[in-house]
Amino acid sequence: SAPIRNYEAKVPPKYTVHNIKLTDPSGNLVVHYNDLIFKGDTDQDNKPNVNFATLSSSPRVNNVAENYEWQNEYPFMHQVTGYQISFDVKVEALDDAFAPGFDGGFEEDHILFNSSASGSDYLALDGSPLSTQDQSLINPTKNIRISAIEICNSGGYGPRYENYLKLYTEVPVKGRRIEKKIIPSFMPLSKFDTGIWPSVSSVWHPNDLLTSSNQDECGAEHIVKNLSDGLDTTYATISTIGPHLDSGKLTVKFSHSSETLDEITDGAFNFAFDQSIANSWYHPSGAFNTEDKTPLHGDKNGFFKVESVTLKVRAKKAIGSRNFVLDVVGYSDDKLLNITKAPSGFLQNPSEAQVNNIVFTSEGIHPYVSGFRVNSNDLSIAGESLSEKDTHFEASGNLGGDHYSLATYPKVTSTDFADYEVPLKIYDDKVKIGTSRDYSMSSLFENLYLDIYPIPVGASIADIHLLVRFAPQDAFNLSIEGGEQIRKISDGRSEGKIFPTARSSSNDAILNAGSGYNPISTITNIPHAY
Repeated sequence: SAPIRNYEAKVPPKYTVHNIKLTDPSGNLVVHYNDLIFKGDTDQDNKPNVNFATLSSSPRVNNVAENYEWQNEYPFMHQVTGYQISFDVKVEALDDAFAPGFDGGFEEDHILFNSSASGSDYLALDGSPLSTQDQSLINPTKNIRISAIEICNSGGYGPRYENYLKLYTEVPVKGRRIEKKIIPSFMPLSKFDTGIWPSVSSVWHPNDLLTSSNQDECGAEHIVKNLSDGLDTTYATISTIGPHLDSGKLTVKFSHSSETLDEITDGAFNFAFDQSIANSWYHPSGAFNTEDKTPLHGDKNGFFKVESVTLKVRAKKAIGSRNFVLDVVGYSDDKLLNITKAPSGFLQNPSEAQVNNIVFTSEGIHPYVSGFRVNSNDLSIAGESLSEKDTHFEASGNLGGDHYSLATYPKVTSTDFADYEVPLKIYDDKVKIGTSRDYSMSSLFENLYLDIYPIPVGASIADIHLLVRFAPQDAFNLSIEGGEQIRKISDGRSEGKIFPTARSSSNDAILNAGSGYNPISTITNIPHAY
């Protein structure tokens, strides 16, 4: 309780109970409670004192509820005695000596005398004076009175004991990924030039049909079949190279396969290897089971954004020939929309590849080219964009370096077929204004050409394919129809059919293969029947 009035004024003071702390026997903080603020409302002049109020304070800091027993902030809660609670009380007088109506109960020269008992015998010659025979306080100021203090707990029966096991499991930095296989679908003829330096003509022969080669379409199709069947008994061998000595090319177009997708999960030995390698964009496989692949029956043709690309090649060199690397330059060409430049292609070997804590650096530098554009009319209004007003240009290719900068990993050294993994990286364009095109779209991997160099005479390849990884994702498939009167014809309607016709040798009549057809003109030759 607190007084509603005092000697100085008939206005109740304001009380603040603050710094309320409960500590353990060692002085560690158990609970720090919020402040209590209230005004006096008890008549302490008349007996008995009534109107005691119960005030509750919630915890501001609760080290028991907010921490565990094994943490340093957790106090000692299993001691028998020694726990203490402490607080400070601040009293603020709200009266104003010069406010109207304050004269009642206020005396300007009123002085209070306080005394405390000393335990002296007032009858002694040198004891308490006669004026202090009453050893109690004289004229005390009425103040706060506390009758009881309780600490209320909730949430359990007494202190809890925790069985703490020192086991830590980290959340994966990267979630599960999906892997898609992209296989060879087309091989151009030997005279085909991608425009990527150097210009090389290379003749490949399938081992099971030596009379054919990539010099004709049938031979090129047979080579594609040997490169995609996954068998060591069927392969392709390079035999003729020109004009660069012993440095040939393999140019193949890759397209999405019909095989199921694979979900990539951690293998039995994933924890035993450097996580900086395991979580990087390149995931080399080895003798240990570092990852598992589970078939995932999803949309094989759905949209996705590529995160990592790996070219897997099963190859060997000829006996007595040199070791060689597989330097790759990739570009897209679907003859319609997804066409990218071949020189400085967006998919190439990285300038550095880290495998088993060993860094492999490419050798060579892409030449630097600069000059001024010709036929540039910088004064025309609709001739050029503002970004092209500067006629001076500088170019040195992307960081992949094309075949000017050759990769040093992996190196084909075996005369027997072995698997080699070539890490590839997607490079952005160097632009002055705006942003580069996003080359990680799956549409750019539907007709992907790879230019692989330098391959010596006698080298053989039994299988080659791309593995791309991406996060689970999808997109809406859209079809576009133009015009109010232009639409798709429903299946089965006759106006959507095309009928074969021929000229009669006897009477110039038009013979129709279907009924209900009224020809407008005479058709003499039909190259295809639909």
